Amino acid sequence: MWNIAKAQLYQLKRERLVLAMFFVILLIQMVFAFGVGDERIVSGSEYIATMDSMSVMWTLFFVSVLVGQMTGKDFMDRTANYELMTGHLRSEVFWGRAIPVLVLGTVGTMILVLAPVVVMSAAYGWGDKITVGQYAVRFVLMAFPILRIISELIFLTMLTKNAYLTMVLGYLMVMLGDVFPPNVILGVSNVNLLCQYSSWGIYSFGDYEYVMYQGDLSASSAIATVLSSLIFGAAFLVLSNSYFKKDDLR
Repeated sequence: MWNIAKAQLYQLKRERLVLAMFFVILLIQMVFAFGVGDERIVSGSEYIATMDSMSVMWTLFFVSVLVGQMTGKDFMDRTANYELMTGHLRSEVFWGRAIPVLVLGTVGTMILVLAPVVVMSAAYGWGDKITVGQYAVRFVLMAFPILRIISELIFLTMLTKNAYLTMVLGYLMVMLGDVFPPNVILGVSNVNLLCQYSSWGIYSFGDYEYVMYQGDLSASSAIATVLSSLIFGAAFLVLSNSYFKKDDLR
């Protein structure tokens, strides 16, 4: 299994589409931070509290491309078949791809989410809209629904065995998931929940309104995020592995 995982990591260095998507989304994140955001945003914490969750949703397109390239492409060029013919177990072929995708997908997406926050804070300071601790809790929790989304995309790849179809389905998953209200039922809507900050105006002075934000996340939402992500994520991985073991590869 680990030899397959190492081969996947080596192959990833030559996957220009994955690297291109990562840097394109990173650029989009910077545009959201400095080009599209409200011109009155003057701190990193204000950027976090006021930017729409779509600025985070963009990062999930990277996951779709990564999963498609690292899992689906090997079905298209028969690499997975060759690995089985050389004596690898199906579980080794599956987990040799699933584990690197889960790790790289989560780490890569978290970097894309955090990058504009770091840059805005370095440029304008953190500010006082929410505390660093409040954001840190939400940021760490975001890893759980991201893992869940990756697991769901792996399952779709096992069904379709097509890298490009996985990318399209991943795009649709993000677009449709963002339509639903913030909740823990869906992975994408769970990410949306973690991006929402309640606000209320305190007073106005001229054209400026001072707004307060609720940065704390309820314990019930945090627990529901972790449990739903682990349960659904594990379920999709088990289903994916089970389906791959029984599938008649052609």
